[in-house]
Amino acid sequence: MLGRISDAQLSALYLRASVFLTLSEHEGFCVPVIEAMATGVPVVASRRAAITSTVGAAGVLVDDPDDPVLVAALLDRVIHDADLRRLRIGRGVQRSRQLSARRSLPRYIDVLTGTLDRQRMLRPSAFAS
Repeated sequence: MLGRISDAQLSALYLRASVFLTLSEHEGFCVPVIEAMATGVPVVASRRAAITSTVGAAGVLVDDPDDPVLVAALLDRVIHDADLRRLRIGRGVQRSRQLSARRSLPRYIDVLTGTLDRQRMLRPSAFAS
């Protein structure tokens, strides 16, 4: 374990990585996955929770992340199959652009505003000053 690292150190790690592997059972917005894709690191991830929708078709999704033989085979394939690697890197960079803060934040605000407006209509007394 590295502990706390600087942004420069994190960037250096992504740039040296052959593949980014995450087998999380629970994930929030998946920032490390997006960072990996943005830096051109192919992603192998569990087909669980938010990871699936974040990665989309950009990465390789593992159906059974508890199977070490399957995970090792997928890692080996992504590292050594040049065509698959190029495809996943290209799709990953494109996917990370779709999920950038500049593109995502306005949509996130719209969702929150819509939710708040619906709550105000359903429970106006909760919002009275």
